[in-house]
Amino acid sequence: MENPDSAPTPLTPEEVIRALNLEALEPEGGYFRRIFESKEFIQTDRGERRIGTSIYYLVTPESPSKFHAVKCTEIYHYYLGDPLTLVLLAQDGGTRRVILGPDLREGQVPVRVIEPGVIQGSFIERPESGFSLVGATCFPGFEFADFTLVDRALLLARYPGEKDAIERLG
Repeated sequence: MENPDSAPTPLTPEEVIRALNLEALEPEGGYFRRIFESKEFIQTDRGERRIGTSIYYLVTPESPSKFHAVKCTEIYHYYLGDPLTLVLLAQDGGTRRVILGPDLREGQVPVRVIEPGVIQGSFIERPESGFSLVGATCFPGFEFADFTLVDRALLLARYPGEKDAIERLG
């Protein structure tokens, strides 16, 4: 019989991947599973798209999210595991780091909206759990045709202040 006073054993990345039936997300990195796609569609300048889609997305220290841009609004939601550092590179050359996580006292946030075209990458800065599980909801719905992996040399030239993150994720 289990001791009711003992803390549960922490989940491993492999257990989360199995439990949520996640698969490797190439070429971006991390693991995902689409959990929602609207039945309704809208017309965009890129053709017909679902109104919205949502995924589970898991990042590990060995499999961070490489720098990429999407042509939709993305809303990230923190679920569990380690805080996730989002590195956001704006078209005007500005940069910002946002940490998704549960510790509001430390400035972490549970939700972050990323506008279309913002170059983004993410990683776990201080791994303890060995994973960060978030959700990403997109409007209009995400299609791989709207995804661009961004060239490392271009990033280094345009955002020299983020050299460490670009080398880590580029």
